[in-house]
Amino acid sequence: MPLDPIYPRQRIASILEDVNPRVLVTERDLIPLVSEYERQCIVLEDGWTEPAPEAGSESIENYDAAATADDLAYVIFTSGSTGRPKGVEISHGALANLLESMRDTPGFTKDDRLLAVTTVSFDIAGLEMFLPIYAGGEVIISLKPGDLPTLLEDMEKEKPTVMQATPALWQMLVSAGWEGDPGLTALCGGEALTQQLADALLSRVGALWNMYGPTETTIWSSAMHIESAYGASVPLGGPIRNTTFYVLDARYEPVPIGVIGELYIGGEGLARGYLNRPELTAERFVTVPFVHEERLYRTGDLVRRRRDGTLDFLGRADFQVKLRGFRIELGEIEHALRQQPEIAECVVLLREDDGQKELVAYVVLRPDEVLSYAPLRERLRERVPEYMLPASAVFMDRFPRLPNGKLDRSKLPAPGELELGSQDLIRPNESNNATEASIAAVFRELLHTDGIGVNQRFFDLGAHSLMLAHDRLRRELDPELPLVSLFQYPSVVTLAAHIDQRRKRAGEMVHAGER
Repeated sequence: MPLDPIYPRQRIASILEDVNPRVLVTERDLIPLVSEYERQCIVLEDGWTEPAPEAGSESIENYDAAATADDLAYVIFTSGSTGRPKGVEISHGALANLLESMRDTPGFTKDDRLLAVTTVSFDIAGLEMFLPIYAGGEVIISLKPGDLPTLLEDMEKEKPTVMQATPALWQMLVSAGWEGDPGLTALCGGEALTQQLADALLSRVGALWNMYGPTETTIWSSAMHIESAYGASVPLGGPIRNTTFYVLDARYEPVPIGVIGELYIGGEGLARGYLNRPELTAERFVTVPFVHEERLYRTGDLVRRRRDGTLDFLGRADFQVKLRGFRIELGEIEHALRQQPEIAECVVLLREDDGQKELVAYVVLRPDEVLSYAPLRERLRERVPEYMLPASAVFMDRFPRLPNGKLDRSKLPAPGELELGSQDLIRPNESNNATEASIAAVFRELLHTDGIGVNQRFFDLGAHSLMLAHDRLRRELDPELPLVSLFQYPSVVTLAAHIDQRRKRAGEMVHAGER
């Protein structure tokens, strides 16, 4: 069960409470994050290597492990709508089915080299770790995948034949001027692939595959070889081996070609369920009258079948979203917001304005309460991971309502529409935050304007030359700042908070080392 040390302590504690690990492999500096489980810790020291075997002791015999296909291989935690992460249980058989299928389609041989760029807390890292071993090929681990210059250097130096990444990361490579590699097979998944990005990649790589699959069906459930334009959206391919797709309506009946329905997935890739969550397991892993003999996972994804058998992905049936490859339950963020005493109502949306996707929190405060987003964001950071932090917040007197009294999400304004007159638009010299002032100074100089507020997005200000801004920020504020941070934290206040948090963590690690 991978555990990301950048998670907030509360999330780490919640996951460990569910898992109750017998052994926890970690580094000495990270033990304070898991202090309650210190007795279970095996510490890997810097420079640790496995002792060399004695002469003549090597064996070519397989280790006789008693695991069966039904036994648990790993648990991976995803966002939970109740505010508590949920652990997905994946069996050895489900993982083996994926690897056998991926070895054939898209294909991986002993001569292939895969560049791994995914954090191990994200389920698609399983393909990067296990497929090269399974097929006898090679895996190269990028030590700083979020740092675009380092990643570009890795790609140029290592010349991988296969690389898997989210559309957001592929887009950053394209935007940074990556010229491509005709010997590279690009796997793109984790969120919807646009035709525009597909076109850009097709001119840069030898082969492009659109991958799709929920965590609950073991990483990928379909693979589509992209060779040409398909229209506004790139379709999902057919199911991988030993996997079945059903497009059903609300009565669990199959829908005709061209009609929207919910995607249900069956087959050997299904997870055993959710760890210690039998009610949720029964809700999402179901049997339906149409195929009553087969257990299915209800994805919540709305799709429409084309005449050629491929599927158009049309969005979510609930309020779960994908951002930069991470699956996010908006309800988990809203739950964290509702814990704040100043907040009366809140809602979180994934917005796409000017081609940029970002999480936006909409907040109504209780009477006589005052709150701005900078301190609110710091509180949220204690409860949810960085990738779930809203990029901006809109403070409103009241929410728009439908005639039946329900929230009218379509009438919630884009952040820029209200921020110029809101209490949360503070000029950097008024914020008493040196990091905010330094970031704003860089953008004032690059954009030749004095009218910069801490909540305005870089893209709204016209800052399309992010590589130039990134170079300045690294030289003046944070030498290790990844370019991806400017996409993840696209305003002065959010980027400043991120940089300050990075500095704080670096100081804590140095202090722990001195002790």
